[in-house]
Amino acid sequence: MLFRYKYNVDKEMTQLRIEDRRGSPKGAIVWYPVHPTSMNNSNTLVSSDNAGLASILLEHHMNPNELIGKVCR
Repeated sequence: MLFRYKYNVDKEMTQLRIEDRRGSPKGAIVWYPVHPTSMNNSNTLVSSDNAGLASILLEHHMNPNELIGKVCR
């Protein structure tokens, strides 16, 4: 049997870091081969699941004293 890949799952993530002219981080774009909704169908809660949580955590880390989604600088 011929396999095209070393693993049956992708183990690498690609991230594009966005910086200002001084090298300070301003954001990130991430590519990772996972569907953004990984909860099963028994979940009855509203959730942004793994992709949304990653976005929220990064935004909170970058702007700890601001509301998520409300930073305009």
